[in-house]
Amino acid sequence: MTKEKTFKEYLTALPKQQLISLFNNGEEGGKIISVNQAVTSLQARFTDSEYLSGVYDNLEPENRDLLRYLLFQGGSGADIGELSSSSVIDEDESAISVRLQLLQKMLLVFGVKSTPYRYFVFRDIRETMIPVLTDRWISIKAADKENGVSKTEGDPYSLFRDFVLFLLKLSIEPLRKTKTGFVNRKQVEHWSQLFTHSFVFTPDEKGVNPLSYDLFMEAALRHSLIEEDEKEIRLSENGDNYLDLDDKTKAALFYKAVADGCMKEKSEIVISMLQKAEGKGIPADDLASFLLLSKKKSKKCNGVDLLTRLTETKLIHSVVLKGGTKGYVASSLAEEVYGNGPLKVETAENATIMPTLEIMAPRFLSSTYLKKLFLCCEAVKSDAFITFKITKESVISGYERGVEPLELMQLLEKLSKNSLPQNVRFSLEDWSESWGAIAFEMHFVLRVKKPELYERIKGVVGTSTYVKEELPGTGFSINASNYPALMEILQKLGYNPKPYSTLSNHKGGRFKAKTFNGDSKFKTTIESTHTEFLLPEEIGKVKISNIGFGRKYGGKFVSLPFNELVHVINYAMLMEQCIEVELTTGKNVYFQPRELLLQLSEPKITGVNPLDAASIEIPLNTIDKIKVKE
Repeated sequence: MTKEKTFKEYLTALPKQQLISLFNNGEEGGKIISVNQAVTSLQARFTDSEYLSGVYDNLEPENRDLLRYLLFQGGSGADIGELSSSSVIDEDESAISVRLQLLQKMLLVFGVKSTPYRYFVFRDIRETMIPVLTDRWISIKAADKENGVSKTEGDPYSLFRDFVLFLLKLSIEPLRKTKTGFVNRKQVEHWSQLFTHSFVFTPDEKGVNPLSYDLFMEAALRHSLIEEDEKEIRLSENGDNYLDLDDKTKAALFYKAVADGCMKEKSEIVISMLQKAEGKGIPADDLASFLLLSKKKSKKCNGVDLLTRLTETKLIHSVVLKGGTKGYVASSLAEEVYGNGPLKVETAENATIMPTLEIMAPRFLSSTYLKKLFLCCEAVKSDAFITFKITKESVISGYERGVEPLELMQLLEKLSKNSLPQNVRFSLEDWSESWGAIAFEMHFVLRVKKPELYERIKGVVGTSTYVKEELPGTGFSINASNYPALMEILQKLGYNPKPYSTLSNHKGGRFKAKTFNGDSKFKTTIESTHTEFLLPEEIGKVKISNIGFGRKYGGKFVSLPFNELVHVINYAMLMEQCIEVELTTGKNVYFQPRELLLQLSEPKITGVNPLDAASIEIPLNTIDKIKVKE
């Protein structure tokens, strides 16, 4: 994005002789006391509304159109190609170039040496001229008060509520894509049954996405609420956090993203003009003509899309004026979005819970409540209310998604004002009773294979914070993140434990941690509790390094003893993380270790390059340093 110049910055950069000429309106032989005097004088002249009005009125109609077009483009500017291809500037490139040169000489526009050149109106001049032009035009074109503008507002936040429902559906299932990269038609048609708007989310025969789909995706991408690849669209961690915000904050973020996402300056100008018209209404054709809105379709927003998106979001309303002509007025929502006060989003705190295990939730139920209902119930239909069905399968799925049984019960009691039907309560208690009584868990085991060693190792680690659970006769379940520390401790005590290594005879040669629902995230935390195992003579003297690994690898290069280097590599293989090493040749290598071969005469580590999947083999004696967190 090109940095906009202020008028003062431009003047200050001009050669002194040119500045003198401008100061004296082109007259030869003029003098100025100082450059600062000329800059200050010219700046005052070109930010005076009366002076600019006179300059604008004296321009030829074609020059006025060109200047107005660049005014309303704001910080986006335009190049000659864009101007000539626009349906509102009816001239070829050479004619437009001549007119731009004239406007440049008059200090009304400036060009930037991009590829191709882009032209802008100075921000100072733009901020003075736009209010002058719009005020003058509105006084002429705004409809008379007697016209009896007709409009129906309805729920001004209906689009926002549909957007929240869209994200809520993403929270329980991804939006699949077809082989051609478009969203799955049947899935979206099913989703859209929940929405107030009759939105279409599938592209036309030319592959162009409809505006309704772009509005949602634009807002979601602006705040990184979703993640997508060639196969699906998913709710991101930001999206999950967004759903936990209060509705007023969520709505403000949504509407600003949609209104500002395309042709931001023109969006603000349209709404400002309609607000100044004070509800009289402005004819649609006149508004489009004054703003020089292009009707040409392009990859960028065009003028038609601008008015359509503002209507879709209910920031403006389409109305019928005198004589049946179409016009626009600003909505009450626009006052809230572009005003200083908080948005007035209406929310409900209660719902009707039926003995039939159905929940009738108002469409404007607080979305923090809706989030849990989507996680634990099945949304079956939508009209004035959203109907949820409570089933054993949906409730168990909700528990698997992280909702606690007590949390769900308390929510339903709150929604029903403590009048939860008895059969609903009994069903939930029955389904919850067995939840967690039997569970699959991922354990990292410190195994003791010799019975005579079991009690001795139990005496060393049995009461420590490292042990999650004792497995009598087998060993101990420990936190995987504590593996390097325990390895070091047991070695110091003389037990020489066998290091963990990847299972070479395992299909794929990799250790994978997956829960039943497919979650492969292996969350770890590092606890610094080494001192409880240090030998008495070492306490206070020896600091055992606390090697930490997180989701994002980082730190600094350090030289490690051979045993500790082996531990770090083993841990990286366990956690399926990449490591970075500095070789004795000075070369840095970043790779994912797969197998540690210590039984060879020359121990080595094998792995793959995460970028191109190329195989890597590094002798351990060539590793000078390894990057670890401090």
